[in-house]
Amino acid sequence: ESTIRVLGGLLGAYALTGDDVYKHTSVMFADRLVHCFNTPTGIPSSVVNLKEMENKTMLHNPFNGQSYRFGDATTVAEAGSLQLEFAFLSHITGDPRY
Repeated sequence: ESTIRVLGGLLGAYALTGDDVYKHTSVMFADRLVHCFNTPTGIPSSVVNLKEMENKTMLHNPFNGQSYRFGDATTVAEAGSLQLEFAFLSHITGDPRY
């Protein structure tokens, strides 16, 4: 969701206005998201800790004390929807990391 809403919104604003503030903010945000690809398969993790820039595999629910495992499975839609944003960011920055 963060990729299509936040990064996509910033990149769309850049595409419409050409204002570099949107491009620079996109780069800062994408640098935190790009860590989702650090998986054994290269298929992005569905949950990333943006502060620590790492993939999350466990979620602890403080209300019921249970822990939930996630991040192992990624849907085709999740993995595929990232391509447009990261490809456009690579295009406008010339940085192939994205």
